[in-house]
Amino acid sequence: MKVTNIADLYILFPLFIKQVKNGSSHHDINLVQHLVSTGHVLENCPSVRVTASACKGYLSKLGGKLIKSWKKRWFVLDRQKRALCYYSDEHQRVPKGIVYFQAIQDVYVDLPNSHKGSSTRTAFCVKTPQETYYVAAPSGLAMSIWIDAILTGREGANFYD
Repeated sequence: MKVTNIADLYILFPLFIKQVKNGSSHHDINLVQHLVSTGHVLENCPSVRVTASACKGYLSKLGGKLIKSWKKRWFVLDRQKRALCYYSDEHQRVPKGIVYFQAIQDVYVDLPNSHKGSSTRTAFCVKTPQETYYVAAPSGLAMSIWIDAILTGREGANFYD
């Protein structure tokens, strides 16, 4: 949940106090259980691998310094590291890029597909102060799972209860 005015603080503060009293935090959430509870049928989306604390799979990322093009990248959302990392492929150990949860300002569907390409129907954006990452999933279901997983990582599940 984005805090846009002082009234939002009055709504969020009781949730924060409840969270502290219960000793729970966004780290306690089981990502699989949370995504299923929000209506996702993970078995119908084999392109996204979800565990209790991570979400992994191939996405296409728009990149390039002079000429922009879509490149297939292996993405890993790691709730324990509090980061979204991407690699050339799933066997690489050194990420090509890291987006820390605290830097993520917004995640949204790229409508009306401001960047043309073969994957734009399932494109979404991850906005940080430094850069907006344009990413495309292999299906609409995969896009929805990724967006929810990233938002959950960024904000914590308590805001969705």
